[in-house]
Amino acid sequence: MADEVLDRPEVDELYAAEPSDFVTARAAAVKALKAAGDKDAAAVVAKLKKPTRVAWAINQVARRAGDRIGELRAAGADLRERQAEALA
Repeated sequence: MADEVLDRPEVDELYAAEPSDFVTARAAAVKALKAAGDKDAAAVVAKLKKPTRVAWAINQVARRAGDRIGELRAAGADLRERQAEALA
């Protein structure tokens, strides 16, 4: 059930919006789902966590330039390697 709910457009819209709007948008989605009689989906959506700024930013990159996610991952790996070298 939860996986089906997570694939819904309402959930996609929650994570596309600014993190500062997440709680309000989540409450509106829960209210709409309850009004439509889908209490199980409403319960799942009500438990969704607000994304951190970093998670939100990566999500935006994936939405707008999904082909560049590989570059982002490579940059992260490079950063980890350089930090390990600096700490050694």
